[in-house]
Amino acid sequence: MMSLVLKLIHIMKNKQIPWLCLTLVVGLLGGCSAPRLGQQPSIQRLVIPVEEAHTRAVPLSTFHTLIRTNAGDPVVRVGSWNIEHLGGSSKRSGIARGVEQSADALADYIEFSRVDVLGLVEIYGNSAGGSKNRVLDRTFAVLNANGGANWKYLLFDRGNRQLTGVAWNEKVVHQTGPVHRVEFGPGAPTTGPAGNRIWDRHPHVVKFSYARQTNMTDFAVIVLHMKADYRGDFSDHREVEARLLARAFPVIRQRIDQDLVLIGDANCKNHQEAAVRAYEDARLRDLNHADAATHWQYGPLDRAFVPEDQPEFAGATLTVIRQNYLHDQHIQEADFKRNYSDHFMIVLPVKVMRDDDP
Repeated sequence: MMSLVLKLIHIMKNKQIPWLCLTLVVGLLGGCSAPRLGQQPSIQRLVIPVEEAHTRAVPLSTFHTLIRTNAGDPVVRVGSWNIEHLGGSSKRSGIARGVEQSADALADYIEFSRVDVLGLVEIYGNSAGGSKNRVLDRTFAVLNANGGANWKYLLFDRGNRQLTGVAWNEKVVHQTGPVHRVEFGPGAPTTGPAGNRIWDRHPHVVKFSYARQTNMTDFAVIVLHMKADYRGDFSDHREVEARLLARAFPVIRQRIDQDLVLIGDANCKNHQEAAVRAYEDARLRDLNHADAATHWQYGPLDRAFVPEDQPEFAGATLTVIRQNYLHDQHIQEADFKRNYSDHFMIVLPVKVMRDDDP
């Protein structure tokens, strides 16, 4: 296999073909389970030739296909939550500065959301050599305590800095295959217009399949954490990030899965921002087109994008886990900011049906 890859690389270099890399994060028992505590996944690189990654995506006309499905279809609930500087409480802002979130509070909120797959944003690796987070370890232990759930999670990188990751309930979905780190080859921009690093929180792709029945829905998730407007307006930077990532979608759909969910902290001010349009040009639908506020002060920062033409997402809407939880807990938004995060969780349904991918 290695000799084949090396030969492919040699051919590509000689023909001067631009390329995009998908780095496969494998290192897993059986090829698809989460790494053991403290175990760092090994990395295998697969080189895939594509058009130049830094060119703008060709705009595609927006279309909507009416697909009829049964109203009673079961769903997998996919969410994302920016848990403000989890593991770095000294970096939290305002009334939350220095306040470490408790595992019991986080577990209660996650359980309330009824989410099955959860993108993790703004997490600091502070255990198991930087590949795990102590509060998350305790949080998922609480959720698993009664045997009704079997939560696992992984962080995509390691270290005491802002990381992204994903968690999932094995009672509902299984991780299918390796984690893919999307890397952009020579010619792709590495910095934005103001000189800041492109995709500082690097995008990864994880595929999941429905655990309760074979040959049913599977889908790939990319957790987003795009450049924030911290000390400036970085909408142009986010457009570069979005256009660059969108160039990888054809490869991801061909090699991994057509049912692609982008979800997380896009840091876009509204649905008219160029980065949002870049994903829409790639035939994804912005489920937060209404710009529902997901941050306690700064509006619709969190978004989810799903395919326009796949039946698993027909009629899908985005839910912000906000007012119902505040009412249930008899707390105010300031209490949530202090003890949980400055972001609220977003959740979307993915319909469970016979897998239609070729």
